[in-house]
Amino acid sequence: MKAYYINLARRTDRRAALESQLARLGIKAERIEAILAADLPDDLRQAYLPNGQHQRLSVQEFCVGVSHLDAYRRLLSGNDAHGLILEDDIVLSPSLPQFLADFETSAIGTDLLRIETFGSPAQISTRPRETLGQFGFHSMHGWAWGAAAYVISRAAAQAMLDNTRSLDEVIDRVLYRPHRTVMGAIKRRQLVPALGIQLDRIPGPMFGQGSDITPTRTQREKEAKPQSFRQALSTFVENEVSIALPASLHRIVALSGKRDIPYREN
Repeated sequence: MKAYYINLARRTDRRAALESQLARLGIKAERIEAILAADLPDDLRQAYLPNGQHQRLSVQEFCVGVSHLDAYRRLLSGNDAHGLILEDDIVLSPSLPQFLADFETSAIGTDLLRIETFGSPAQISTRPRETLGQFGFHSMHGWAWGAAAYVISRAAAQAMLDNTRSLDEVIDRVLYRPHRTVMGAIKRRQLVPALGIQLDRIPGPMFGQGSDITPTRTQREKEAKPQSFRQALSTFVENEVSIALPASLHRIVALSGKRDIPYREN
């Protein structure tokens, strides 16, 4: 399985670090240059405005989504059934190559497999829906942050490219929203234990620091414009009714629960 990693041209340090990891692991990879806001073509800039104008996402977050879509196009230009999508701040487990080889020959058929952990509790199914060796594939029942390491099928990648709403939200939400997705009815799973973790999420003095997107997100939140009643109602329904309510019911009947997803270091 080929990897496609997203990297800003100016982050030569991250490029070197990730390419060193990939070479050590024997994973074939292709670089996808991350797009900057200043380089957005006019059609994408116009696509951003309807959501960006009321601060649902910053233009930098929008550009992250555009870069992920570029990775899908590169995947679809080849013949692989799945592609490994990475952001350049990911730390990968030595167990990843063998897992990918086993996954490709398995009959599990997952369309979207999140292989990273974010270092915070996530709500997933109590028991794995499928297993592959020592790994469990759990269904996702709540928000999952982080889109720095995941496996996506050709069908899911094509669905993302075909849907004009793929850039309406932060890419994490578009990919992992539990109750609906622009990709339609797909099999979406969380891998346990995880085989990737973002550098700034590793426990220690750097935890939560070092992300290129965090400063712009923080500034956007400070400068967020007041929402109209319609926007506020939509946000409430999205977060509290469509996501929080089913997630709470799933916990009550023990279908799922919040847990830390461990990172496999070897």
